[in-house]
Amino acid sequence: MTTAGSDRRPWLPERLRMMLTSDGKNIPDHTWPAPVTLQTLKAGMSAGGCAVVKGETAANVVGESARSPVLGVWTEPGHQTMSGNTFVIGVLIPGQSGCDG
Repeated sequence: MTTAGSDRRPWLPERLRMMLTSDGKNIPDHTWPAPVTLQTLKAGMSAGGCAVVKGETAANVVGESARSPVLGVWTEPGHQTMSGNTFVIGVLIPGQSGCDG
């Protein structure tokens, strides 16, 4: 066990809540990172427009969105840009539920 506070590495979330929201103006554009595609993410969303990404995809989303607010329009290289890809990102801490409340 280490002394509390001795580990000064930045904490990176392992899971993110992605909430689909309305498209709007002046929302930053982001390139969606692999390995999970936007199509797969959206197909698995709850009725309320919520999905959880984890692992490599979550790390890639954090890396891509670190330069901008948590609200963003996401597009995939090689896919047509379309409406309906605007998400609000929420960081999930260990033990916090994903989309069920």
